[in-house]
Amino acid sequence: MNERKETDFYYTIESTAVAEFKDRGSKFLAYSFPVKNTDDFKKYLQELKKEQDEFNAAAKIIDPNKKPIDVYHDLQKQGESLDHWYSYYGYFKNGGNSLSIGPLAKKNNDSLAVYRAGASWDDYEMDTTTQWGITSTFSLLARFKNPENYVSCAYSYYGQTAQIYSVVNGVSTNIATSPTLPTKYDEAWKDVKAGIRVQGSEVYCLEDGVVVLKANLPDIPRVGTVGIDAWDQNTEASPHTITSLTVRSLGGE
Repeated sequence: MNERKETDFYYTIESTAVAEFKDRGSKFLAYSFPVKNTDDFKKYLQELKKEQDEFNAAAKIIDPNKKPIDVYHDLQKQGESLDHWYSYYGYFKNGGNSLSIGPLAKKNNDSLAVYRAGASWDDYEMDTTTQWGITSTFSLLARFKNPENYVSCAYSYYGQTAQIYSVVNGVSTNIATSPTLPTKYDEAWKDVKAGIRVQGSEVYCLEDGVVVLKANLPDIPRVGTVGIDAWDQNTEASPHTITSLTVRSLGGE
């Protein structure tokens, strides 16, 4: 007579969830995943290990010395050091009392630079004042983890248009585009004020301190530094000149 063997069974959950807890300057993360077997568990564990390894690698480049989120750079008064920045490619120069960014003549159409001391930043707002060059677009990056993972507000034609882009694993997706926005009739290039705000999974694009576009993006990195990007089809287009850049905390760190 064959004895009946009882099979162990377990309940699981329907979807992935992430929880975050902060206490005395430390941040703790909890993850839950629906799994059916040990192979599922190993797969999710490897994904988390890979994410942490990438975070640590980025921190070595971007965040050698952890600093508070609040940063104030009135470049016309105090100048700026390129030591604060990491330029991946393109034209990025210190003008003494300004930062210039744009295509690199006869070499590429794009330029990307990120602020070094910010890999652990979470909720913040970055605001800039820029003298617009001939370069077509000017983008503000937030939650920058690496060149393949971040979110951005891209501005075109002196701020006439704002767009939100989400870059996940190297794939850039246009999430939202604003209607045509008003710009100054005279000297539209002068003192263009643009910003980006990230709070939780919410992303906001700002002009003159006013939200002009927003989106909810659950998949963006939970922390990351700020960056600036410029692009034009013409590699010899004149760069944008940033005269003021501030980053303020929204209650994160």
